[in-house]
Amino acid sequence: MGALKPKLINCDGVFSCQVAHYNDERVSFGDRAKYALDEAWFLPRLYECAIKAGVKIDSFEMKHFSKWAFYLARQLGSMGQSDLASQMLRLSKSASSKPSISRQFVTLSASLLGWERTMRVLGRIQNLLKNTKLSENNGRY
Repeated sequence: MGALKPKLINCDGVFSCQVAHYNDERVSFGDRAKYALDEAWFLPRLYECAIKAGVKIDSFEMKHFSKWAFYLARQLGSMGQSDLASQMLRLSKSASSKPSISRQFVTLSASLLGWERTMRVLGRIQNLLKNTKLSENNGRY
């Protein structure tokens, strides 16, 4: 829809009512793995629409998108979805005007160790940093 450049308006009343139907096929309320796979299908299409609509690579929206794709790459990597993880990592790079140290680290590590080992290493690093921060603040964030 963003590629169509709709005009935003303000409505002082109820605009729409939505009903959420919960079932096993609904990925937004169900299994996180299904949701991640669905996002992996969706993000390249969203990126293509954004580029067609003229969204600049250095815009706030693209920075957010790049972080989203990088986050999804790490999730997919930890799920063992190496090909999709690599695709999302490339998409994250495409949507960013600046190199990211963490993205460069993950790229190098995944190419040397594989995605699953890389994600285990990152998990341990995060736990160490979290424990260090907790001890510095007497157990408080």
